[in-house]
Amino acid sequence: MKKIVAIGLLMATMSTATFANGILKSLLETSERYSARSASIETLKLPPEAIVEVGFSPEGSAEALVLKTIDSARKQIRMMAYAFTSPKVVKALLAAHKRGVDVKLLVDAKTLEEEGRKRSQPGNAAVSTLVEAGVEVRTIDKYQIQHEKTFVVDGRTVELGSYNFTQGAATRNGETAMVISNAPNVAKVYLDHWATRWPDGKPYKQRY
Repeated sequence: MKKIVAIGLLMATMSTATFANGILKSLLETSERYSARSASIETLKLPPEAIVEVGFSPEGSAEALVLKTIDSARKQIRMMAYAFTSPKVVKALLAAHKRGVDVKLLVDAKTLEEEGRKRSQPGNAAVSTLVEAGVEVRTIDKYQIQHEKTFVVDGRTVELGSYNFTQGAATRNGETAMVISNAPNVAKVYLDHWATRWPDGKPYKQRY
């Protein structure tokens, strides 16, 4: 009887190991397929005049840094967002638009839909406000989620980090924001990347 139990345990162990190896192999193959079609890794040196600034939430410095960077724009802002509900960010982008800055925003489509349902609204108030003012906004649903939250200012400055453009990110979440300014080589990489996402977006349609 003990031998039978031992053999059964051995077979179960082997079966579990075989199953685990199969899962691991599948994951590796999937990873290799994604890697094969991914962009090459960029290695960049910061110019001597580059400045790196960091901010954190909920301490308040992340939001302050994001708003300061938007306010610094004089020609162009190219932004990608996952969640987008912050009244302060909307106000800063509207001010930039009004002073002649070319503002374009790409937002995750699924998050906008969820935000509207959560607030029992037909759409997203923050995005609608920008569109009504003449800012070009597109939504993207090509990926499971479009999780990037970054923007490029005037082809010289990049904001990146975990910070979503939301009230929660500013006041309740643990978040980081980083801004690299006076670095056109870094900005170009992010602009080129943004340009690969923008064509996949669809113009945001107002829903009342």
